Amino acid sequence: MRLFTYKTVLLMALGLLVTVTLPAATIDISATANIFSAGGNTPAAPGGFGAGTTVLAGTWSAFPGRILRFSSVTGLVSCCGGLVPIPYTGPDGGSPVSSGTDTNINSTGGISGIQFTGRQMFLVGVFLDGSTPSGPAPAILSYTNASSQGASFSPLIGQTFFIGDGLTGTGSGAVQDFLIPATATRLFLGFADSVGFTGDAGTYSDNLNHSSSPNGLTAVFAVTGTPEPGTMVLMTLGLVGLAIRRFRRA
Repeated sequence: MRLFTYKTVLLMALGLLVTVTLPAATIDISATANIFSAGGNTPAAPGGFGAGTTVLAGTWSAFPGRILRFSSVTGLVSCCGGLVPIPYTGPDGGSPVSSGTDTNINSTGGISGIQFTGRQMFLVGVFLDGSTPSGPAPAILSYTNASSQGASFSPLIGQTFFIGDGLTGTGSGAVQDFLIPATATRLFLGFADSVGFTGDAGTYSDNLNHSSSPNGLTAVFAVTGTPEPGTMVLMTLGLVGLAIRRFRRA
């Protein structure tokens, strides 16, 4: 009888060593979604010409070891009223036909800016804890077409990161992993915009969603994670200890 119970306890402990996946979420991201307004900041547009809107995509309890994955990101948006330099583009952004070729936007209100050589108007995200962003922002991440195609990324709290369509290629490739900071409890999605995509954030007033996707981009994502080994050891010892106490009482 005791042998069966010990086995049961061990099986229970091993059963906890599984990946926990929160239900998949679907969220619309308008072309006016301003990543620098995330987390309760007053809509941020130090560069002027419209502060846009805010998109809170998901919340959860702080938990080390979680991973964000996008199974689908679709739709078309424009930074420029549907005109040049980028008429409309998908989630990976576009290469403008005029007004420069890069994104180089400054940090604002505790949220980092972002740099991308050769691309503009792409989907970005930022992880936050429960506090309102303030003070010095984390380092600005810099991307190229090649570096944006990596398998996994580890952004910090308050650090704006490239998402695009969440795949290693544009419309193809493997699903990318975005490692969630241990203290993060919120995910915001949006765009990094400014006059000419350079300098201080702003210029969200002329951003448009395409008629084929009137809600902007639509993203489907899930958060997965496995409890840390240290946590699992404590849980296992607790179960074994409880079983032993019961044996002794019997």
